[in-house]
Amino acid sequence: MLMTAVFADDNNDLKILQRHFLNLLLVFALIISIQRIYAYFYLSSYSNGILHNKTDAVDTNFALLPVFFGMIGSVYYLFRETKGYKIFLLNILLFVCSINISLSGSRRGMVIFALFYLAIVIIQLGRFISNNQKIKLIYKNTFGYFLSFSLFIVITPAILLKTSVYFKNNVLEGLGIKNKAYTKIIIGQTILSYLHIINKDINGEGIYEKIWHPVFDPKDPEAGTGNGNYKIAYTLTGKNVEIVPEGSKGYLLDKTCIGDSSLTHAYFFQLINSRAVEKGDSLVASIYCFVSEDFNGTATAFRALGSVSGEADKYYDLDKKGSWQKLIVPISCEKGELKIYLYLNKGEVRNFSTLTGYVIFAYPEFTRIFRNKNISVSSLNDNKAFGKSSLIKEIDIDKSERKKNLPDLRKVNSAGLSIFQIDLITNLKSVSDSDPARKWIAKLVSEDTIYHRYKANLGLPLSSDKFGEDRISRWKFALKIFNIEYNWPKKIFGGGFNFLNWYGYFFLNDKTKTDYPHNPFLHILLYSGLLGLIIYFLFLYKVFYYYIKYVKEYPLLLFFFLLTFYFTLFSGGSPFDPPIMGFFMVLPFVIHSINNRERLKVLS
Repeated sequence: MLMTAVFADDNNDLKILQRHFLNLLLVFALIISIQRIYAYFYLSSYSNGILHNKTDAVDTNFALLPVFFGMIGSVYYLFRETKGYKIFLLNILLFVCSINISLSGSRRGMVIFALFYLAIVIIQLGRFISNNQKIKLIYKNTFGYFLSFSLFIVITPAILLKTSVYFKNNVLEGLGIKNKAYTKIIIGQTILSYLHIINKDINGEGIYEKIWHPVFDPKDPEAGTGNGNYKIAYTLTGKNVEIVPEGSKGYLLDKTCIGDSSLTHAYFFQLINSRAVEKGDSLVASIYCFVSEDFNGTATAFRALGSVSGEADKYYDLDKKGSWQKLIVPISCEKGELKIYLYLNKGEVRNFSTLTGYVIFAYPEFTRIFRNKNISVSSLNDNKAFGKSSLIKEIDIDKSERKKNLPDLRKVNSAGLSIFQIDLITNLKSVSDSDPARKWIAKLVSEDTIYHRYKANLGLPLSSDKFGEDRISRWKFALKIFNIEYNWPKKIFGGGFNFLNWYGYFFLNDKTKTDYPHNPFLHILLYSGLLGLIIYFLFLYKVFYYYIKYVKEYPLLLFFFLLTFYFTLFSGGSPFDPPIMGFFMVLPFVIHSINNRERLKVLS
């Protein structure tokens, strides 16, 4: 904006700046799309045992704005471009940006993209009904993109819905994806976000089952649910490896595992099998386990939890690290559901950031259920009891903590996509306050000093519409505040910013947090009343007026403004939120000022 105001003296300067601005957008659209596609498939969102959201720093919707700008700019150039290599590069840019938008999970973005792609389809059909030279040129110049992306949207669903899990694994492997379990989850999560537009009752686990239709193959962890943060060991090595059935792949657990923690240790559960059982049923489960010699964890085990009579755990003997051991677990069942887990533990830590080495589990087996027969532990000669050691203490800790912590862990590990919906340890809070002075003062003075409760009854049934998620509820809450809580002076001049805490308390259940209506009109109405909203409408009128006035000279800028305004309607607060919205709100006034300056020069 500053460069525009300082360096642009006339329309020619503005057009040069517009061209450079557009070229930069093309470059940024390509870089952003490549980076986000790479992060989507190839960058694990786990480090040091902590889950990191792949879009922590940037709103998924607003992050698409420069991508859309680049796509619009590409089509703008394709309307007049004749050089073959430039046409090819612009088609590549359109394809890469389209993949990025498709994978984003942004429903707002998909609405705009659907309109964009529909326009491309109409252009392709236009050659049969129009002899217009521009239509023929744009048809020719966008045909490569149209053909390639059309094939993509036909082939991708066919692969996801019609091929076997083994074929899909081979496709992911052919793409160079190492953490296929992670990639499977986020693909399912993306599809789920779009299907929620149609049906809110669809759940992540059902989508995962439909897409990957997992099967239990003891030699191939990737054929199963694959819903945890583990790596795949394709080639098994180590002392005594010959006891493992040939051709087996392994579940590799290391410091990247996301788990949970108690007051005394960090631990990780990975569900690998579950089944319904009756009271009195018995089951024998076994697995092969290898622990590297540099492993500094406290324990690793094969565990049966749920409808189990007594304990059903088999721990790896850490005195024999560097060799394969077969862990056999006899299980006596109660009526209900039995779950079989892989387990990892490190004492006196809150996550696995200091964990060294790794553990590999391979070839889990489950014998048939023996109806109403009990299996004696002593009958399984390689299920020897542990003597007293440092491990026993950790086992006892697990017993006391399991009842409190396990329900959430079961939910996370048994639902294919829920691991991304529940942040287990990203923001671990210390159980004790590290500031004793603040803790002492809090006993005397409440920290809740900024919250001023609304007086009216603003109860509202929370709704979740198919497209707007909870936006409708936030909009209704804003109207209730205005109609019921505000008196006439506040309706005219506004009620300030107390409503931010009301939103935080109502929607986040926390008086110290803030939230807002996610709509600039309602936001302005609440803090500055009808007077402020009228001023905003007048300001907005002038913005549209100047964009339309200069649309012939700067058509792309109008498109960019309208696109940004559309995204802001569902998330923005002030007229200049996000900052790019502020840029496009002020830009037409700068353009008008430069045109006036040029007109005055001509008159003088």
